[in-house]
Amino acid sequence: MTQNLTLIAEALAYVTEIYREVAQENGSATLGTQNQMVEFVLSDDKLRKAAHDWSSEAGGGEATIGPYERLPLDEAYGRVRERMLATM
Repeated sequence: MTQNLTLIAEALAYVTEIYREVAQENGSATLGTQNQMVEFVLSDDKLRKAAHDWSSEAGGGEATIGPYERLPLDEAYGRVRERMLATM
């Protein structure tokens, strides 16, 4: 159960960071968009791994006042960004 919660939290942080870059605002997507995007990330092994790797590198789960580590502009980023733009 804890592993699932960790994966969900990592996917949510990943999606939130992509939203911030796409929308160019410091906030979160609507709950419906967030849920769709998190489900999209969790449903794909490569996207789930990308979210996990980024979260691990960025210190996901640790308290901080600084910005997240920038997302790598790789295939996973492109797929999630494209889906997000279509969903928004």
